[in-house]
Amino acid sequence: MGLFTRQVTLGARCVGWPEAEVVALNQARIAGLNEDGIRALVTRLESLRQERGGDTPLTVNTT
Repeated sequence: MGLFTRQVTLGARCVGWPEAEVVALNQARIAGLNEDGIRALVTRLESLRQERGGDTPLTVNTT
């Protein structure tokens, strides 16, 4: 695992990352977590994503 979670494919030429994962990683970095700690967090976040159903993008309701 790297220092960030895997991207999620949203379309043919579009990728993104779940907001909760970005927030968690940013908070960990601000808190001063070292690279080993960040990698452990990435592993946990990836596991949670798999439990939620993998890389299926979230549907956003704009109405």
